[in-house]
Amino acid sequence: MSLTVLKRIALLAIVAVPSIGASSQQRSASLDMEPPSAVQHAIRLGAADTSRVLHLAVSMPYADESAMQEFVDSVSDPSSPNYRHFLTPEQVGQRFGLPQSQIRKVVSFLQSQGMKVTLVGKNRLTVLADATVGQAQKAFNTSIEQFVSTKLEDAADPYRFAFTSTPTVPAELGGIVTAVSGMEDFTRPKKSYLSPSQARTLYGTASMYSGGMRGQGRTIGISSWDGFRLSNASAFISYYALPVPTAGALTNVKVETIDGGSGTGTQKVEGDMDIQCSLAIAPLANIIVYDGYGGDLINVLTLEVNDNTADIITESYGWGLAASTATSAHTLHLSMSAQRSHTRIRVVNPKCLS
Repeated sequence: MSLTVLKRIALLAIVAVPSIGASSQQRSASLDMEPPSAVQHAIRLGAADTSRVLHLAVSMPYADESAMQEFVDSVSDPSSPNYRHFLTPEQVGQRFGLPQSQIRKVVSFLQSQGMKVTLVGKNRLTVLADATVGQAQKAFNTSIEQFVSTKLEDAADPYRFAFTSTPTVPAELGGIVTAVSGMEDFTRPKKSYLSPSQARTLYGTASMYSGGMRGQGRTIGISSWDGFRLSNASAFISYYALPVPTAGALTNVKVETIDGGSGTGTQKVEGDMDIQCSLAIAPLANIIVYDGYGGDLINVLTLEVNDNTADIITESYGWGLAASTATSAHTLHLSMSAQRSHTRIRVVNPKCLS
């Protein structure tokens, strides 16, 4: 199912409710978020362009996280009656998410601030929205500034932006909204490498592969935030003489672009490696590259959860996350573990190097 259709379905599910007015905003609740620590060592350039568009992810908690964790444990426990009785994203929301009335409050608030809501997570954990810097500053009572990073690893692309004070939300949303990501881009994925010649052995798939199990009928999701070229994957298939679908090489590979994506940007190896590693282990599997932009971790995870198509999702990046963002990612990973598509969604970490 395409992202466009998903967005339409999600938006049709929202009904109009009164917006949270100015009097409500006079009382506010602070979010457990602090500016990225790298700001302290960066060079300030001044206020960010207020017309710049940000891709925000507003995170909510489970209504009962302990019950959710208990279910996730039981669904993979052969001795449990819940074993392999996976849920859809909607069922995750109905059983463990906040009431729809509270989700509608979040949507109403964002829209009242002029933001464009692009997706409401079926599992009730995330609302995605596009906003200008000016709208984000006003809505969350913070300022967003431009910086130049002084880290050596950022020398090729040193320009950054970040919020500079603890964000807040109206008191009515305290406890409903736990984090808002997308208001800084210091936090970015870090690359990690592994030799592809060891992939099948290290991940225990060598005997399966030699036995004819090449990924047929399965779907692999790839979380990506890096420049890649499918032409490199084509060359990889040819060089190693990998089997291809009847329709031809790469007809089993699909790219879903999120927030503009990073795939057409500068190639930095990791994106290409992830695709090639998946093809090395399961060349006949359906592969969906969820191509995110910059550091939009929560946005990418939300679309993967909402799509609910992949049997396995690979996230071969390291992150230095703020506690609030790590919590948001954890809640989405729990949802992945509880959900089912053809079999189940698992999060793994294949990293190959050709």
